Amino acid sequence: MIEDEKEKIFKGMMKDWLDPPYIPVIAFGGAGAHFLESFERLLSIYKNGPDQEDFSNVLTVYVNTKQELELESYPFVKTILITNSVLGTHQDTEGFVEVGEKLIDDNFEEIFSSLTGKISINLRKADAIILVAALGGGMGTGGIKEALKLINSRYPLIPVFPVLVMPFSFENRSISPRKEIDDILKLNKKPTVIKNSEFIHMEENRKMKFSEVLEEINYNVAQKIMDIVLRIKTEREKVFEELYGKIFEEEFQQALSSQLFNELKPL
Repeated sequence: MIEDEKEKIFKGMMKDWLDPPYIPVIAFGGAGAHFLESFERLLSIYKNGPDQEDFSNVLTVYVNTKQELELESYPFVKTILITNSVLGTHQDTEGFVEVGEKLIDDNFEEIFSSLTGKISINLRKADAIILVAALGGGMGTGGIKEALKLINSRYPLIPVFPVLVMPFSFENRSISPRKEIDDILKLNKKPTVIKNSEFIHMEENRKMKFSEVLEEINYNVAQKIMDIVLRIKTEREKVFEELYGKIFEEEFQQALSSQLFNELKPL
């Protein structure tokens, strides 16, 4: 049998491992709001599904500059609008990746260590971190690149999953999304990359309105995020089960050896 002290430690370990995984999902830039909105809708379906899974520690965090977005309608756990003299009157990055990078570099500690109401983002305690952005420039591209770099350097043991959405090929962007992906690949070897243009060329989408195509893209991004959340949850449970089995296998072998010894020793 397991001793009382070992059982107490093991129960504490069970609680740490079996609590809902703490996963901040952080989206950057204008498109990030729409990605998170779709993800929140999908998350609520899973929460209210037949299995009633607990995703209470999956936090949605939206980071952007102070632009004219109707954020009141968005159900994000935390919304962070950065203001800075560099942004000028309109408080917009104007598509400059370098400005987005600087804003995250200057505000990283304030963003991820501050309290808003009762919600605190504590990256140090995260089981994993998911970063989401469209690679159109500005806060989306610059924000996700700089956040990824800083998280890697400050929390090297926490797995980070970037989800990158490439803009449409017909958009007149001043940056090269492929170059930005190459830069991100230097920081993270396995980002999830979604190509918007593929949705336009899909046969079933050719008769759809453009707004409907955008909605499908947002849902696809949300599904990719959800797949990552479910994978993290499953892997975490698998590791615990293996650890649990190993501990009890060791106890069983010890008990068995002791029993055999008692049976074989001479009277």
